[in-house]
Amino acid sequence: MEDSSVSLIDIAKKRGVTRGAISRQIRVLLKLDYISQSTDPSDRRRLILNLTPSGQQTVSELLPKVQERFSSWMMAFGKENAKQMLFLMNEFRQKVMAEEN
Repeated sequence: MEDSSVSLIDIAKKRGVTRGAISRQIRVLLKLDYISQSTDPSDRRRLILNLTPSGQQTVSELLPKVQERFSSWMMAFGKENAKQMLFLMNEFRQKVMAEEN
């Protein structure tokens, strides 16, 4: 079985935000039982996150819908405009998250 665990720090680095910003978002996912959190046995300061069965089911249900939505954007706007729209949405997300910090 593939290890799909990820750490809080990995997510923060990838998204370019602080650990605190990710912690607030993670707290919601923990309460909804979409993810579980454990301490890395080799580094007790590092928290490891894994999808729970409920989280895996939710991803399985949502992924086709997300892909379908993106496909409809591609059909409506064309590939380059859809890419530009995603770029702008990501830029907006980064600015909003930076303001939260």
